[in-house]
Amino acid sequence: MIQAGVKDERENLLSEISFTEEKCDETSNTLQAQIRDDSEMQSNAEGKLAVGMSQEANAAEQARQTSMENSQYKVDSRRR
Repeated sequence: MIQAGVKDERENLLSEISFTEEKCDETSNTLQAQIRDDSEMQSNAEGKLAVGMSQEANAAEQARQTSMENSQYKVDSRRR
């Protein structure tokens, strides 16, 4: 009778271990997929950021050149 209880307990523990291992594998797979997705999203965002920064730098340079032209036009218009 005691031996039967020990066998039942052993079977229950082995079942719990198996269930826990399955859930651990599922969780690991889910987290790895999320990490891959997030890494891809980060890479895309970094690419867009680089494009945006380049456009901002180009716009700033264009604004600087336009300001210089306008300053020159003001000087020229005062001379007339």
